[in-house]
Amino acid sequence: MPAEAWRARRRVGWNQTGGGWRTDARIHELFEEQAALRPDAPALKFRDTTLTYAQLDARANQLARRLQRMGVIRNTPV
Repeated sequence: MPAEAWRARRRVGWNQTGGGWRTDARIHELFEEQAALRPDAPALKFRDTTLTYAQLDARANQLARRLQRMGVIRNTPV
């Protein structure tokens, strides 16, 4: 495949992310749903570290509680 065609395929073809997503819930609600349905499934991989949905959900909740203790309220950029 010629280089320009390959770049166009990556840029356009593989970047088609629209459609098929639920619009009745916010992203954190969809994530929590997955954590409940598939707690042991891999949710995040970075280099040699893999976190399951349950582990990532626990860390997200830990961070949220800490931010709340620091006085951060809803809709406040952090």
